[in-house]
Amino acid sequence: MLAGLSGYTITGLVFIRLLWTDPSLRGQGIGDALMRKAEDAGIERGCVSMFVDTMSFQAPSFYRRLGYKEIYSIERCWGLDIQRIYFQKDLQIQANSY
Repeated sequence: MLAGLSGYTITGLVFIRLLWTDPSLRGQGIGDALMRKAEDAGIERGCVSMFVDTMSFQAPSFYRRLGYKEIYSIERCWGLDIQRIYFQKDLQIQANSY
């Protein structure tokens, strides 16, 4: 597998569990396209918001660039200098911009 996204919808919300792109393909827009497809699927299902989390050493800037807002973070995960950061995006705004 070179890239993939796993998530689910429930009660009008989309939750992304995993987004992964092979390191050799990063920076080519594949992650952006996968997230757009997930957002579109959520909109088609009547969802109003999308949630995803990441670690501070992974992809917080990626999600911010896609319009996700930080809503919560856990400092010092596993007793290390690492944050777990939770993001949210309003899909109604996205839906109205198409």
